[in-house]
Amino acid sequence: MSDTQEMTNLVIKYWTEMTKLWLTPWSSFVPGGAPGSSATSSWDRGEGPAGNGKPEAAGGARRLAVSVEVSSSQPTEVCVDLPETALSPTLFVPALHAIDGDGRPPLSAIQLELHEGRLRVQVTVPKDQPPGVYTGAIVDRAKSRAAGTLTVTVR
Repeated sequence: MSDTQEMTNLVIKYWTEMTKLWLTPWSSFVPGGAPGSSATSSWDRGEGPAGNGKPEAAGGARRLAVSVEVSSSQPTEVCVDLPETALSPTLFVPALHAIDGDGRPPLSAIQLELHEGRLRVQVTVPKDQPPGVYTGAIVDRAKSRAAGTLTVTVR
């Protein structure tokens, strides 16, 4: 299989996974979606999100809480793929590189911070950054291994 084909397969895989992650929490607010989820029940009782501030998906699975701050003069999308079990104060992101690898400069102004159980992602996109899809690993420095992925799309 060629490198281009492998990269395309990875992009499709991550896009599918991110779509599921994005749509699943919203399904509890749609009539007929995620019946019995604790988030729906607590909202119906006027209590807001259930439990300790960590939203729960249907079946009691805990979801990862993420906040994203983007500083960019261009429209920019950020996708985080990280299981909650990988949360650690030692997470960092090396420079993100363009998927097509055509000599675009990497994105390197990326900060991760764990605060009160929420992952905060800060991305600064330089004014002269060429449009493209930039991706890389979220690395756990303490374990010396990849914990997830971060993808930034600059339009």
